[in-house]
Amino acid sequence: MDVTVLKVIPMKRTTNRLSWPMILCLQLALPAASADEFSIDEVRNMSLDDILQVNISTGTQKPLARTPTTTSMVTAQDIERMGAVDVFDVLEMIPGVHVYPAQDGAMSAAVDIRGLHSVKGAQVLFLRDGKPVRSVEFAAQPEIFRMSAQLIERIEVIRGPGSALYGADAFAGVINVITKKNANMLGARGGSFGSAEGWLGKSGSLGPINWDMLVDYSRSDGDSSRIFRHDFLSVAGQPSWSPGVLATQFDVVDAQLRLSSGPFSSRFWLWDSRSGFGLSPGNTYAPNNTVSSATHLAELTYEDKVSTDGNLKTSFTYSDFAVRREASVLPAGAFGYYLTDVHQMDKVKEERLQFDSAYTYTGFNRHRLRVASGWMGESLASPTFIFSGITLPPSPPVSPLYLPHSRDLGYFALQDEYAFARDWELTAGIRYDHYSDFGDVANPRAGLVWTATSSLTAKLIYGEAFRAPAFAELYKIAPGITGNPDLRPEKQRSVELSLDYHPTERLHTALALYRYLSTELIQSYKAYTNPEHPLGGVYNDRSQLGMGAEWELGYALSEQLRIDTSLAYNNSLNDDTEQRIAFTPRWSAKTMINWQFQPQWNLNLRVRAYMDRVRSPQDLGPPIPDYQLVDLTLGHRLNSHASVSLSVQNLIDSKAYEPSISSVADDFRLPGRSFLGKVEYRF
Repeated sequence: MDVTVLKVIPMKRTTNRLSWPMILCLQLALPAASADEFSIDEVRNMSLDDILQVNISTGTQKPLARTPTTTSMVTAQDIERMGAVDVFDVLEMIPGVHVYPAQDGAMSAAVDIRGLHSVKGAQVLFLRDGKPVRSVEFAAQPEIFRMSAQLIERIEVIRGPGSALYGADAFAGVINVITKKNANMLGARGGSFGSAEGWLGKSGSLGPINWDMLVDYSRSDGDSSRIFRHDFLSVAGQPSWSPGVLATQFDVVDAQLRLSSGPFSSRFWLWDSRSGFGLSPGNTYAPNNTVSSATHLAELTYEDKVSTDGNLKTSFTYSDFAVRREASVLPAGAFGYYLTDVHQMDKVKEERLQFDSAYTYTGFNRHRLRVASGWMGESLASPTFIFSGITLPPSPPVSPLYLPHSRDLGYFALQDEYAFARDWELTAGIRYDHYSDFGDVANPRAGLVWTATSSLTAKLIYGEAFRAPAFAELYKIAPGITGNPDLRPEKQRSVELSLDYHPTERLHTALALYRYLSTELIQSYKAYTNPEHPLGGVYNDRSQLGMGAEWELGYALSEQLRIDTSLAYNNSLNDDTEQRIAFTPRWSAKTMINWQFQPQWNLNLRVRAYMDRVRSPQDLGPPIPDYQLVDLTLGHRLNSHASVSLSVQNLIDSKAYEPSISSVADDFRLPGRSFLGKVEYRF
């Protein structure tokens, strides 16, 4: 059975009940579809957390406590208190979510939700302000993607399938990062590993046009203690560059401009990065490997009420992504063939054009209907692969990386939120997608929400999802694993059950149970690593059965002191071999303690532990040790405008490791203890 839990992750749950003036304002502010759902007495007994509105679950504004999904939300205040540096630092505190280095050595962040993950983390849909941040090449976040926590207004997360609303890649879950609006701020942070960051937010107006901008620059030299001692070359007795320090340095620029006037708005986003590559594409350790990448996005949106009961939202989006990878692959003398060091460089440029339109109608009694449709075209442009070095036998210096390809898709989605009784609501919907390269996919969903009492909510949810094959899996022709143009999309069916209970103003607890079956999962094999596919390749070759539970507890010991803790259990198996899924923790525990010990002082302690992980069947390395990480942040508000904080990450300097792929001897060590100081001025 599958559980759906609703939880705001805030460090401090609002305990004050609402006053009568606030109730009157809320009755006016809540959407028309919600007006019949709440009595005056119910609204009066709500906390502020209960009436928080989120969009991620249904595509319409919905009180967090009544979304038909397992939904978590983290606010800017929570992020500031915990001293988070980037978006993945925040996601680590959500139950059932685990963030780790991508196993191919590129040092990108891969996100595991409930045991579903891939090498690049492609099974989680990552959104920024509702639009995908996704590489066409790998169907995942761009390589080495980092987003500063200072730019985030809130993060909304669905744990479980979301394809009925979002389409492809909303397979294990959906993460929507909402950036700050009208944020007038100036800040800086610096500390260990040569880390430095500066950010600026400014807003204003020019006649009828309102504008706001966000700019962030961050850099780091990387942790020099992250030594990689052995790769497959050194283990095989071949010349090797190991041991050495993993190349984890980075420089990132993130800039955004919004313009709005009446029902029209536009957004322009630039993200530019130069980072270390970790391991080389050949899964060998090499110094000075780098990845340079850039993303540009332009979006135009129209949103307005087009009738008394109807709202229309339409958007046009153009985005591109370019990446250049430069790496040393093999040292001179390796295997007796290579007379000099062998280097590799590849360049890929992607483009995406997208149109989306959604109409929401509330004119029917107890129904809220949403109809959506859209089109998207995506392509790989000018892929180039360059292989250099004097070799025997010789290899061509320049060759294509992928077969030239583009694809387009069209979709249609229908959803009904039906409040068929006073305490019951059924959300049902379906989305149909047509892809030019592999055909049609349809994904239904249904979520039944029962508000049993003012303090107890129960949910039963069914959902289906799919992941479209990435271009790298379909069309790669460069050395390594060759793509398979006959791949089918991955598919999933999931059932969830959840209970959310807050018997008192200070106490909140939730339990989620889930079960899913994922089929047609895509697997990549190198030559001679799998007896069924001796020549290697990419195939729909695996099914996965997962089940688990997530329990959360929040308790305010006083107005100043609050504890939030969670425990997650996951048992995900290969449905064919009944072997456990590699890398996913069977148990994970997370705790945050927030203490406001003076009016202007705040102390935040975060502890997270990951236990009982297994390696892939091909990896004969020793058992993976459990690890615990502790972070501490002390914040002080100097006045109404200025604040300072000091954070210590990995306070106890745990020697924590995440597994690499089976062909590499060493695991990836996580960063050691670091100190970061921050100052911010809001004007």
